[in-house]
Amino acid sequence: MIREVEIGDFLNLIEMGFPTIDARSESEYSVGHIPGSYNIPLLNDEHRAAVGTAYKQMGREAAVELGFKLVGPLFFEKFKSLQQKAGKEKKLLIYCWRGGMRSNILAWMMHLADYEVYVLKGGYKAFRNWALKYFEAPHSFIVLGGMTGSGKTEILRILMTKGEKVLDLEHLASHRGSAFGHIDMPPQPTNEHFENLIAIQLFRYHDLKPIWVENESRKIGRLKIPDALFDQLIKAPTVVVEVPESIRKRRVLDEYGKYDTIALSEATRKLQKRLGNERMNSALNALHNKDLNKWLDTVLPYYDKTYQYDLEKRNSTVLFVPFDWNNIDESISKLFDLSMKLWKND
Repeated sequence: MIREVEIGDFLNLIEMGFPTIDARSESEYSVGHIPGSYNIPLLNDEHRAAVGTAYKQMGREAAVELGFKLVGPLFFEKFKSLQQKAGKEKKLLIYCWRGGMRSNILAWMMHLADYEVYVLKGGYKAFRNWALKYFEAPHSFIVLGGMTGSGKTEILRILMTKGEKVLDLEHLASHRGSAFGHIDMPPQPTNEHFENLIAIQLFRYHDLKPIWVENESRKIGRLKIPDALFDQLIKAPTVVVEVPESIRKRRVLDEYGKYDTIALSEATRKLQKRLGNERMNSALNALHNKDLNKWLDTVLPYYDKTYQYDLEKRNSTVLFVPFDWNNIDESISKLFDLSMKLWKND
């Protein structure tokens, strides 16, 4: 059975656990894909280029003929790969760029073997249109703020273990959001795929319960938060955790002190325009002498000043709550109670 389904139904089937297959070439997939999908290209990059050339020079029929000639010997290999992903349930979701020939050929092949196959109408292009529009839909956010070293990311993880909905943008971006945020992190995805990851996460959080998200700048590393989403975040109620500077410094040193001073030096140089030559050189000399405390005393005031400036630009209700890392459960409870009142009254 082959069924062509709209994007909404396709996403619901993904949430039901149906394996999802991206039939596009590997380079198309690497730029962006539906999160969780497997890439089993009908035409790889080399084949796709050859077919495209044939289409331009000789027309559609010649291109289709060449496509079958190239892929024909690989049909068994494709079948076995699809069979493996489908498992015992024998159900598959398949998409290509526009829901055309590539996805339908794979669907036809599996249909002959009595698999239940769903093809996305409009393909990946339909998913991208949905994702971009989804950012414009209203979402209920609570923004978690706090100066560098406050432990915002860790707090979000604790909230997640307690059943709260958390949109961890830094995790999705593979970057901690500062000049040092790339150190010891996986490569960042493309901006397109970053958007895909956010959209799917928001889709899974579609009920009325608020979504916790860390206060971020518009850009995380080289990636940009979608404008429609960022506009909502700067208007969302914000709870700022207040942690003593001594504790913040200790937490920063615990996190970054384990890294090679060369990597820290390279990241520090990125702050030259903001720190100025004198302070940057002072920070670099401190790293050279392995004096991490002096290095932090040089760069932390810049981040604190920047954070305060960004906080003042927020167009929302902002409340402050002390957070004691020596009494985490009580601090989380106070944070949660305050944020819920803030959200309900917003």
